[in-house]
Amino acid sequence: MSKIIVTHRGHAHRDDFIACSLLLAGCWGTEIQRRDCTQEDLDDLNTIVVDQGGEYDDSRMNLDHHQMPREAAPCCSISLVLTFVGMEVEFARDVLPWLEFSERIDSKGPFATAAHYKCDPDALLAAMSPIEGVLLRMFGDAEIVRPTDPLGRIMVEVGLAIVDQLREISQRFLLLDEMAVIDVPTPGVVIMDVKSITERPTFGLEQFCKLQYPDVNVTITKDDRGEGYSLFRRNDDPRVDFSRIEGRRGVVFAHKNGFVAKTTADADLRELVLASIVWEKI
Repeated sequence: MSKIIVTHRGHAHRDDFIACSLLLAGCWGTEIQRRDCTQEDLDDLNTIVVDQGGEYDDSRMNLDHHQMPREAAPCCSISLVLTFVGMEVEFARDVLPWLEFSERIDSKGPFATAAHYKCDPDALLAAMSPIEGVLLRMFGDAEIVRPTDPLGRIMVEVGLAIVDQLREISQRFLLLDEMAVIDVPTPGVVIMDVKSITERPTFGLEQFCKLQYPDVNVTITKDDRGEGYSLFRRNDDPRVDFSRIEGRRGVVFAHKNGFVAKTTADADLRELVLASIVWEKI
């Protein structure tokens, strides 16, 4: 018997939309039904109950988080479905910044989430994309969504994109771990040189630095717009200012705000980084 996915009716949220997208993309169900679940649904091993039902049990395919205590760590149906389909949630949180935000706002509410991110709750609403709003309204209005429906095709693409991104970033981390060269030309300045990576040169780099080498404040990558290289200042570190190398040999472009510079293929990159150091701040 084909499996169905049952999620709650009424107003849709990011977490049930993405959770169901992941399941639809992975062919875990032939259709999504938006309705109140029944005890029969919870007991039926051919029905995946998402974001309702008051039970979290992978073995029974019941994936709800609302019964979890107030003091529980932030969690939502996306987290539960990622685990259900075999993805590493901790890794996903590390490399998909929107995931932790989604967990917090769904399980703790906008005020606690705003307090965590040290911003005004209104800023959370201002950051909402109108594209997301339209898709959630379409999902909320639907009673049944199948993979071949217009909305279903979008959901499949969303689910596939998330899974593909997680797998690609995991593979990129392995490549970065092998190819990255760390250089400390002077105390306080740490360079990560990955210019040998030519395909999507910056893909996954910031997440990799953040998790593995947080002290890196300069990255050197292949320029994806030219034949040379790109120098980038991480975390807007005041000890590095690439505007200082404007006009030097090998410099094609140096941003006036000092956070990025582009060079020729034969530029002396280490020398240019040293020339960008704001020594009085070292």
